[in-house]
Amino acid sequence: MTPIDEVLSTLASATLTRAEAALVPWARDTVWMPEQPAQIQKKTRPLVDVVGHHMLIEAVGAAALANGCVRLAMLEK
Repeated sequence: MTPIDEVLSTLASATLTRAEAALVPWARDTVWMPEQPAQIQKKTRPLVDVVGHHMLIEAVGAAALANGCVRLAMLEK
């Protein structure tokens, strides 16, 4: 199993950095909890200590863009 396959199947891997290990499950939560912004906010605040403000802003933007693209793509089906 490649490290990418491991991350995709388990949301974890010994090869991930501390920041990556924190961001991967968080990103997954942004997909599955769109109706629960309070829970996403609660899980997002502690990430600042792990990844810093600049990376967190980038992660939030990337997750928002990715989630928006997927939802738009789903409208075509």
